[in-house]
Amino acid sequence: MLLLAAYTVVTVLSKERVSMLLGLLGSLLMCASFWLLGSLSFFFFNIVWVVLSLLGFLNRSQQSMSLSLDKRFVGLIVLVPNVLAAVLVISFFVVNKDDWLLEMSSWSIIVGFVLNYFMFALSAQTRFSYVAYSLMGSVVSLPYLYSISAYSSLVHTALTVGLSIYGLSSERKNSEN
Repeated sequence: MLLLAAYTVVTVLSKERVSMLLGLLGSLLMCASFWLLGSLSFFFFNIVWVVLSLLGFLNRSQQSMSLSLDKRFVGLIVLVPNVLAAVLVISFFVVNKDDWLLEMSSWSIIVGFVLNYFMFALSAQTRFSYVAYSLMGSVVSLPYLYSISAYSSLVHTALTVGLSIYGLSSERKNSEN
């Protein structure tokens, strides 16, 4: 619930510092959950998320760090693992129902999420870009979460998809006015 609250705070309320703190606390709890489920990819993902949340919280508290990169380069870095994960998931459903395809997609999704959050934590991308790439990663991760019976995470991820769509459409409407 803390991770969902963190995502709601950044997506709907634009409170990045509070979101980073909630993300840190929620990820600590998720580490235990994925350890018990035996999902090493999502366990390590949450370890990294704890570190990045702390980094982002400190960055927003002190405005001390900023990574200056071309936005197209940042987009490409974050997009590639998500596209690879999507190809692996599609291959699972269309070509071969082998579990290793979903397992490999989970690692690719993790890389995409970590790079996305890293770029956001260091202010190298906008909140809009962060939410858009999070939406992509969330959609692609749904089959894997279902396959490992991580139902609470599946519900959480489905809710983040809805929040992402809402946040992106709200921000788009605000920018048009």
